[in-house]
Amino acid sequence: MDHQLNKESINLLMGIKIRKLRQEKGYSLSKLANASGLSISYLSEIEKGKKYPSVEKLISLSKELGISFQDLASINTDQEGFNGFHNSMLNSFPFQHFDISANDLLPVINNGDTNLAAFIRTLHDVVQTYDTNVDIFLLTALRSLQMMKLNHFEDIEDSVTSFKKRFPTLLNSPTTENLTECLYEHLNINIEYRRFESTEEFVKIRSVFKSEPQNTIYINKELSDQQIRFILAKECGYLLLNITKRAQTTPDIHMESFDEVLNNFRASYFASALLMDKTKMKKDLTTFFSKKTWSDEGFWALIEKYDVTPETFFHRMSQLLPKEFGHTDLYSLRIHHNLNTNLFVMTKELNFTEHFSPKAVKDEHYCRRWTPIRLLQNLNKDTNKPYQLVAERVKKVNTEGSFFNISYAHSSSVRSKSNVSFTLGFHINDKACETLPLVTSPSLETKFINETCQRCPLTESECSDRVAPPLVHNDSLEKEKRRDKIDAFIAKPE
Repeated sequence: MDHQLNKESINLLMGIKIRKLRQEKGYSLSKLANASGLSISYLSEIEKGKKYPSVEKLISLSKELGISFQDLASINTDQEGFNGFHNSMLNSFPFQHFDISANDLLPVINNGDTNLAAFIRTLHDVVQTYDTNVDIFLLTALRSLQMMKLNHFEDIEDSVTSFKKRFPTLLNSPTTENLTECLYEHLNINIEYRRFESTEEFVKIRSVFKSEPQNTIYINKELSDQQIRFILAKECGYLLLNITKRAQTTPDIHMESFDEVLNNFRASYFASALLMDKTKMKKDLTTFFSKKTWSDEGFWALIEKYDVTPETFFHRMSQLLPKEFGHTDLYSLRIHHNLNTNLFVMTKELNFTEHFSPKAVKDEHYCRRWTPIRLLQNLNKDTNKPYQLVAERVKKVNTEGSFFNISYAHSSSVRSKSNVSFTLGFHINDKACETLPLVTSPSLETKFINETCQRCPLTESECSDRVAPPLVHNDSLEKEKRRDKIDAFIAKPE
């Protein structure tokens, strides 16, 4: 990946350098401006990163600041003391998508706050120390954007509405046939079905896009009709949203920029909205959650009505519940289980709530009482049942408040010897009880859970599902005991 600084970043770093050197000399803005022959307003614009000085002005500034022209013109973040803002981060962080620019950070960076400087340095060191790769960084930025928008993007919803008006055959129920016709006849996209190589490189690939000699989407013949329709709908999203910087494969295996990650998400969002009409689905969910008793069959019938994969249905719910129903205390997650192992890996997480919710952790064992973990274990035991579906209330041990969870598990269609589960949960508050009365149904079981075995206070006699000792919990108790002893020593009169 190219980590050369762009123009905005260069302006920003030059402004930081000049301001830092001016302050070290003890010059006011007006003193340096007068001495170097610049106007105060122009020098201020330079220090804010909004303008870059000409060679003549750089020479004049270098003389007054007591630094050579070469050293002043050189942009090296390590020498500037601009700790923690790596070149690649300046270029790759998606400032514009958060309605800010790199220049907006200048007043914060330049306020002389050593605590802030240490914090920025810490973020940088954590990334370096724990080898957080670019993919994780970009996906974390995407999750933050989803949280800011409550995972609801009205501009994409509007694009779907316009698209349906343009192609009326897609109004009722987009099918493989009418999506194919739309792409081929009207949007000039060729579609071919291939049986990809059964090699490690290709086994997880669902589709490949090639622009030469003709725009062509190659789709894995092993996919289900629901998966194929999603890929076709997503291709419509790329075109209708005017996306040029796009993923070449599904799933995307080579992410280089936030724009590419965001565009992939936007096209996927478009596909979900196209396949599951917002107005119809809101009505169906309202009707379903107004019932007094949960029904596995009734919920499964909803998924079948829209003829999508369960994961797509769960994603669409996470897009509609916060905005259309007002349930912002929400989380969703996906967990993979490699068969014949005790390994459960969280591969996708979206968390809108400040209350307890499962989070991705490394080198710890998720609570085996979690619904998705339990379903994956049951699925492995009962191979005759194609899927597991459960709704229940969950509550963290020793805390107040509870969540309503829907979890689904089935064998993975793209990962051999692997099962996958999806969970959607939201906090049971007054609004949830009022608008979705099903969540308070007496027919639902309440499960007490924790984050991981290592963090759980329950003893082995209290929890027979434990698979690891409570090392993190015990360490926390020991630290608390030490603090109590020190506090007592300090408070004790001589």
